[in-house]
Amino acid sequence: MIYSIHGFGYLDPHRLLPALRPAMKPRGRLAFSVLHTNSHGHGPSSSVTPRAEILPLAGAPDQNVEMWVLTPKLWEDLCVDNGLLIDGIDALDAPEDDNPVSVRLYRAHSRSAYSRA
Repeated sequence: MIYSIHGFGYLDPHRLLPALRPAMKPRGRLAFSVLHTNSHGHGPSSSVTPRAEILPLAGAPDQNVEMWVLTPKLWEDLCVDNGLLIDGIDALDAPEDDNPVSVRLYRAHSRSAYSRA
């Protein structure tokens, strides 16, 4: 089982997923959460490119970061391209009505056999 809470969005998925998948056992499980909509209401991108985001830190100044905030379809396509099958995607929205922040939780597993062509 490999899991990541908000870590995947800070890494280029074209580098992350090819490095991750061969390390997984056949039928191994993966769970990860990523930002879908930020606090300004900006939703995901339909291209695999990073964008500037602000990371609020408790007790410290906000940090400017680059994140890959992608549509669920893009994340699923990237996973499938790297030998992972999506089992489910859950929306996790902020509890306040006036807070647009939304996260997606992905659950996936590796195929029985993996070969990178």
